[in-house]
Amino acid sequence: MHSSRIKNNSSAATAYKNFFRSQIGLNTNLGRLSSSLGISSASDNSSDTIISAQKEVQVAEMKRADTNAQQAHDLVQTAENGLIEIRGILTLMREIAAQSVTEVITDISRANNDLEFQALGSEITRIASETERNGIHVLDGSFTGNTLQIGFGSDENQRLTFSIINVAEDGLKIATDNLQSVANARTAIDNLGASIEMVDAERSKLGVAQDQIQFVVSDLTSNRQNMLQLTIQNADYVLEATELAKNQILTQSGTAILTQASAMSQNVLNLLR
Repeated sequence: MHSSRIKNNSSAATAYKNFFRSQIGLNTNLGRLSSSLGISSASDNSSDTIISAQKEVQVAEMKRADTNAQQAHDLVQTAENGLIEIRGILTLMREIAAQSVTEVITDISRANNDLEFQALGSEITRIASETERNGIHVLDGSFTGNTLQIGFGSDENQRLTFSIINVAEDGLKIATDNLQSVANARTAIDNLGASIEMVDAERSKLGVAQDQIQFVVSDLTSNRQNMLQLTIQNADYVLEATELAKNQILTQSGTAILTQASAMSQNVLNLLR
């Protein structure tokens, strides 16, 4: 009569099913928190506090390093741009000097060539004296043995020390050159060739400096990616901890429901006796 009701206690079966599901979820949450994320206790927040503090320090250091690297890059690039411009002018001056080597041009043409030659030389000196970055002049010979901090550490690869020669007319040894005669034009051609080699040598040094800066930038990029991964892991921890709390509540509720269902079954049995 009533045996079918007792045998088929649907409330207890449903409660047990939900309890079992929440228990599995709870075990999964605890396992992930303790192993894959390296958290020894879900209720222990001291390690999170330490990690957060360390992360803040790392973020500040990386911001400073980014600024240092960018400032160093901008300064080196400014010098490079100035040298490129000066080299172009030197090449043009050499071409004008080559036109003045021949005996067949008129005195007026030779004088005009010399006027243009001298104007270009003055332009080189102007560029050398005015090329600067944040008040630091880089092509007038004053940039000697300067050290740039390109990272935030004290290692040698975090610092960049180099010099740039004076690339004004006097520094390039062409301040007294002129095209007023064939002999002078030939001397100017030789001197300009040597000046171009000097500028190219400085550009090579800047290339090495740029490579060192790029190495630091790449290292910073790698560190940022690692920090991003750490941030993702921390976000996973928060999500897993939330799921843990939910499953703990469900497990506790399931235990209460099972207890109640068991009591109800016992009451029915008592009534049938």
